[in-house]
Amino acid sequence: MSTKFFDERLGHLKSLIASMGGCVEQMLKEANMIIFKKPSDKKKIYQIIQEREIEIDSLQVKLGKYCYRILAVQSPVAKDLRAILSIISANTSLERMGDLSFEIAKKGRELKEDPLLETSLDCLEELFVHISLMVVDCLDAFINEDEKLARHVILQDQRADSLKDKICLELKTCILKNKELIDTCIQLVGVAEKLERVGDQATNIAEEVVFLQTGLDIKHQEEK
Repeated sequence: MSTKFFDERLGHLKSLIASMGGCVEQMLKEANMIIFKKPSDKKKIYQIIQEREIEIDSLQVKLGKYCYRILAVQSPVAKDLRAILSIISANTSLERMGDLSFEIAKKGRELKEDPLLETSLDCLEELFVHISLMVVDCLDAFINEDEKLARHVILQDQRADSLKDKICLELKTCILKNKELIDTCIQLVGVAEKLERVGDQATNIAEEVVFLQTGLDIKHQEEK
């Protein structure tokens, strides 16, 4: 397979990844808006999120078929093979991120306001911002094959875990003091957990960049 031939196809695959990633970024922004901005057109925003999820699913199928066709017909080796395998993995991660973003929006649509939850909501918004930045950075790292930025994303996962744990602890304390808030607190815990899982998927994509550039599989290994 000629370098030019492969580069053209790799560019097309990356454009599909970028489109999927753009949908995920927008879904997170819109889910954030539903939870924290309380827009009057919440129903319309939710419908837009649903449409983006459908688009991500469609792109996942299209990209997957294209990757497997290249593997079957062209039989790439070395870094070319790693590139295709990394794209297949990123494709799966982005589809999962879309599912999680949709689930977050769905839970956010059902949330009820209460002044007693203000501190927890502030923490949750901080987690939203942190995860959104991880998503943006992991996509930039993947498209540009930026190993340094990818490793930065991997390290940010620890902060995401800490924020999620802090939110869950505060909400459990709130439940003990205010039994009438049990349902709302459980919904918020669900949002925090799903956001943290979006961060995990962003970390997976960043790890694929390291794999692509070095050939090393660092999944499940502690970053030094």
